[in-house]
Amino acid sequence: AAEGAIGWSVKAEEGAGLVEGRERSEWPAVLPPPAPFVRGAYFPHVGRWEGTYTHFDATGRVDFHECMLEIGIHGKFYSQRNTYRWRDPETGEVVKEESLLFPGVFDRFGELFIESDRIRGFGKVVQSDPGDPDCILFYGAYKGDSGPLPDVFDMIRMGKHNEVNQATRCRTWQVMLGGKLIRTVSVEETQTSTENYFWTPRN
Repeated sequence: AAEGAIGWSVKAEEGAGLVEGRERSEWPAVLPPPAPFVRGAYFPHVGRWEGTYTHFDATGRVDFHECMLEIGIHGKFYSQRNTYRWRDPETGEVVKEESLLFPGVFDRFGELFIESDRIRGFGKVVQSDPGDPDCILFYGAYKGDSGPLPDVFDMIRMGKHNEVNQATRCRTWQVMLGGKLIRTVSVEETQTSTENYFWTPRN
């Protein structure tokens, strides 16, 4: 197992790049590279990202937690796992951990569509000035049967490399419900692996 920048334990096995807790039968024998029609703007985001989420509502900061995102692109398939960790502010002990999967697929035009247990959405590449990395804008609508549910736009931009030459990125969420802003989220992440190892098992 490899230790991430803020203490995540990640298991990466030789070959298919298995993740701890997955049965070998759930993985392709060989994970293929991205399909030719996948937009190149997605490639720098492949790998593992570690950082923090800070949530704000109209009154100010309401939540803070650590994050680890694992992203893979194999053929036309997009795989992402978000793992969140909350710590006791006084002791630093982990008091809660949550892991969510976001499988997706690229169409032949290179557009990304996400369908998970809790969200349905898509990603769009927004071209930046020449020489700057393109921005990815993700839209997601929350799923459920409990009446009106929020939706979110997540703007994802690559930043400069840090002092140890790791890529960084920043993300900003706008969460709205019924046309009203209910939360913003500021995300700061550092890329701790560039390996295209993560795969979300699917039917």
